Amino acid sequence: MITNDLFLVLKNFQGVREKQGENEKLTKLAVQFMIVAENILLGACFEINGIRRIYPLEIEIYYHEEGDDGLKDPVMYHTNDHENKQLDYYPLGSLNCHVSGIDITFENEEKRYRVSILIRKYKVCDYDGCKWVTKEKKECEVRSTYIYEDMFMNIPLSDGITIKWIPFKSAGSLERICVKPRIHVAEYEKDINGRYQKVEIPKDEYDKLSDDKKKAYFMYSGKILKKCNRMWNYSVVDKR
Repeated sequence: MITNDLFLVLKNFQGVREKQGENEKLTKLAVQFMIVAENILLGACFEINGIRRIYPLEIEIYYHEEGDDGLKDPVMYHTNDHENKQLDYYPLGSLNCHVSGIDITFENEEKRYRVSILIRKYKVCDYDGCKWVTKEKKECEVRSTYIYEDMFMNIPLSDGITIKWIPFKSAGSLERICVKPRIHVAEYEKDINGRYQKVEIPKDEYDKLSDDKKKAYFMYSGKILKKCNRMWNYSVVDKR
């Protein structure tokens, strides 16, 4: 369901704190995440000072429940577990800026869950005085950290900086959502001390795997890591 009010969608997000078992939680989350993804990818854009727009094309969702009994997402930045201290909960719809880019966040202190949405790919348009024009070489920016530059470059401080969330499409759009695992996110497991560690295998073991089984791993910083199989990456696909 696409609505003009993204904040209403985020407010209506229930999480799965009360559900039992990881499989049930993941199944219920998939339904809720799709509603959020449709409203971000098919329904709106960031508008900065009325002269620039950032259209999300691909997002990744991170969901973490605080407490020993919660569903964990160890790779997520803004959690008590990751920071090893008690963190305040962000207000609904806050932006969280970090080393990987910018997240849209929605957290619930009562239910003790945190959700963040990384803008992984996006398009940039500038207003030329008459119409919105796609910026050269910015039809599909895949480098998520460049969003800082694309949002704020050449915006005079004298004008102030205003970021709005602008609806611009309807449910009749021919674009649809593709779902897949998050990019370069590893599976985690607890070590003997109860700390989460990335699952990795030595190269000699990896080399013995069949080509099909090798697809379950990726290489990062010289390590061979097992992929997290949570289908929490959402991207736009044009069906025309």
